[in-house]
Amino acid sequence: MDTEGIPIDKAELATQLRTRGLLHTVTDLKCHRREDNYSELLVALVAILNATDAPSIDLHLEEALTTLEGPRFFLVQRVLCDLIPLLDVNQDLLLSFITRLLDKGDDALSTAFGEWTTKDAARPFKVYCSGSMILDTNVGGKIATINEVSDDQKATFFFS
Repeated sequence: MDTEGIPIDKAELATQLRTRGLLHTVTDLKCHRREDNYSELLVALVAILNATDAPSIDLHLEEALTTLEGPRFFLVQRVLCDLIPLLDVNQDLLLSFITRLLDKGDDALSTAFGEWTTKDAARPFKVYCSGSMILDTNVGGKIATINEVSDDQKATFFFS
């Protein structure tokens, strides 16, 4: 389904997100930044994914990652980099989602996560909390787990 020049059907988009998952949906849409309705698509995705009854952003993630290769993944990643800073989803879910994408992609997604932390004053505190950092070398040293001293909570920290 190519989105160029076609108005966004929010009900259909919500159905796709609930049945196919975010990655499959974005892949199926074949959306590009240069299209006239790209901003409308992002607004629709944000509205659906930020709703209280939203489908999980990691729905069918593993299956979608196995089918995305090369340029197809790059196009999906570009959309996700624009989308992620606008999401208001559970921090742990988002961190897990981005970690899986980083395994497949490149550092652009960690930049998107950094932008996500700036959209809400509470987010940086939750992510960049005080405590000890444990470097996760399985992902090239770009992610660390932080143990927050005040309540023994763990968070994942992205850095480049």
